[in-house]
Amino acid sequence: MVIGRLEKLLHGCRRLAIVAVGNPLLGDDSAAIYLVKGIEKLGVNADFFYAEQSPENVLSKFLDSDYTHLIIFDAADFGGKLGELRVIELDELPEETATTHTVPLKLMVKILSQSGLTVITVGIQIGEIGLFELSKELREILDHEAVKLSEVLKRKCGN
Repeated sequence: MVIGRLEKLLHGCRRLAIVAVGNPLLGDDSAAIYLVKGIEKLGVNADFFYAEQSPENVLSKFLDSDYTHLIIFDAADFGGKLGELRVIELDELPEETATTHTVPLKLMVKILSQSGLTVITVGIQIGEIGLFELSKELREILDHEAVKLSEVLKRKCGN
């Protein structure tokens, strides 16, 4: 399902940035970092940013830039199956600041969208967050998802 949505949302992509958000020390919260590293290794023509738990640190790189599209990958709990990817619409992003980020993602997406950039937020259904490594089961799922995503990104954003 996420592949079809990305196909449509990436229409007209000329320059792509991909941001991974998550805390590498909190188990499955690092899912986006793992997934984006996998996509990068597969040779997708994009600029990659590892914002970890402070996505606002890379915000300025996209304002007044020549990027046409930005994909933000982040761990989420939307009640899906472990490792399921879902495009999260702006109105679905939480308002509150009770996240692992210092600035709410919703605020960042609003600011970036107002600059004319097509911003796509992809949530990754996680299992547990704690002081442990990303689970083996989730790593295996994300390895598979990285291949599928890289195929779409190469096709839609040039390679």
